[in-house]
Amino acid sequence: RLKKIYKNIMQMVVFIVAPVLIFLAVLADPLFRFLFTGKWAPAVPYFQILCFVGILYPLHSYNLNILYVKGRSDLFLKLEIVKKILLVIVIAVTLQFGIMGLIWGQLISSFLAFFINTHYTGKFLNYNSWEQTKDILPIIFLAFIAGGIVFAIDYQLKELQYRNIYRLLIGGGVGAIGYYILAILFKVNSLYEFKKIILRK
Repeated sequence: RLKKIYKNIMQMVVFIVAPVLIFLAVLADPLFRFLFTGKWAPAVPYFQILCFVGILYPLHSYNLNILYVKGRSDLFLKLEIVKKILLVIVIAVTLQFGIMGLIWGQLISSFLAFFINTHYTGKFLNYNSWEQTKDILPIIFLAFIAGGIVFAIDYQLKELQYRNIYRLLIGGGVGAIGYYILAILFKVNSLYEFKKIILRK
């Protein structure tokens, strides 16, 4: 039962977080220009990579919370030590490539940490990294498709020299509608679970 609850929560979180971060990555240029002016445009690539890093953060948190539920803070400490060693190695390798290299290293580190964090989840819940990946990958895939739609729309708006605020509003709106339609077409269970929570309130 705990496995089923965990699975539903994880999928629902990814269902919400993945499209938001992917849309932010796609619309990073007009977002930065609108909020911070064009002087901050060089920071856009860094922000885009960090958006993809953020997709995995909720999964790290939920996997580690399982150890607290099971009262195994000792294993939590063990995983943290392993991940810190991994992070030092990644930084040592990527430091020579500058800031961009460090940020890409953070993405790689986050990806590897996912498999480390799911090690004990697989034992305690019989829900390993491969099963978790299979459950969230379709949702992330749909979010990327919606992100592709946003990219195409924003590219046209940029060519037509629309103001940044309109690029954000139109791109974000079209992306949200497109993602919602895709979720209905592919019968994503998280959508119906999310609706139940909203209607219950």
